Amino acid sequence: MRRRIALLSAIGIALLGGLSASADPGGSMQAASAPSAPSAPSAPAGGPAPFDPRSFSSFALYWLGDRFEGLPLQATTRRDEPLARGEKVRADFVGFIYGDCFASDESGCPPPLEVQVWPACVRSLADYTLTPAGEALPHERATVRGVPAAFFENGLRLELYTGKATIVIFGLARAQIQRAAAALRGANALASSAPTLPPPARGALNGTLACGP
Repeated sequence: MRRRIALLSAIGIALLGGLSASADPGGSMQAASAPSAPSAPSAPAGGPAPFDPRSFSSFALYWLGDRFEGLPLQATTRRDEPLARGEKVRADFVGFIYGDCFASDESGCPPPLEVQVWPACVRSLADYTLTPAGEALPHERATVRGVPAAFFENGLRLELYTGKATIVIFGLARAQIQRAAAALRGANALASSAPTLPPPARGALNGTLACGP
């Protein structure tokens, strides 16, 4: 199963040992030029209407435009599923997938770059605890676009905590992920396009933020 889906079971479940890393003093980044607003999706003949991020109003959405560093936007996905038995986190996110890959076997392959946006009440830094003692999934703290952030998976996953949303960027190279974070812009009316993102809402970092209006 692809890395993005498998990640769900890692949140709040004991998979790895270790303590959190120290803060990254060089984590701050400046924003790049703003991409265009999301283009209107076209519905396939006889099929259901595609997901349109512009009309989404449950939480702020951020994306990289129709293309980023030569990688075209291949798909916009929406997952909103009930909590599965035995799981602590349900799938509730919007994903923007950039570029394509060529699978060499049946296990598939991850796309070169993906931006997922989750509600902070569902996914936050507080979810990455491994033991009752509170040990955290190994990560590297940072400040990105003026908000708390954390690198996971040896820098190949970056999470930004802003407002009532958690932005997750997956990629194949840490440097490109950092550039993508600098280029994030609002995809719907709830999101900010300012160089400095809104600070996390109260309770968003410690897992006490309630879902709802």
